[in-house]
Amino acid sequence: MTNRNEQKYPRRSIRLKGYDYSQAGAYFLTICTHQRKIWLKNNASRQIIQRIWNGLTDRYHQICLDEFIIMPNHVHGIIWIITHTDKSSRTVVGAIHESPLHNKRKPRSLLSKIVGYFKMNTAKEINMLRGTPGTPFWQRGYYEHVIRAEK
Repeated sequence: MTNRNEQKYPRRSIRLKGYDYSQAGAYFLTICTHQRKIWLKNNASRQIIQRIWNGLTDRYHQICLDEFIIMPNHVHGIIWIITHTDKSSRTVVGAIHESPLHNKRKPRSLLSKIVGYFKMNTAKEINMLRGTPGTPFWQRGYYEHVIRAEK
């Protein structure tokens, strides 16, 4: 079900057409708070966010975490999706354990699953802390940039 605002102002994808966001590489992420509200000055919220970010590698063994910073209304981080070689000498990206989106035509990429897991768990814990269960905490979607060179 689409709301009227989405019908009037359709969302354009900022993703690279045809790019597989599960493939090995480095990704620079920006995740903003709902309506860009200044909610990340609270030390307890910042600790929750940092703990869940640091724990992503426990859940997703095929990633490495790089730089991460918490700003007053958004976070920036770099995630490396790494590959390993299986016994048949094929390079593969590790298994994805999350369920797919409701859209059956387009399965979720590993990157979107990681971000979804991060957003869901941080929002749940922070909303419990604030006594505001079910309140949107993060903005819909996120921004990513495929890092193509070390520069």
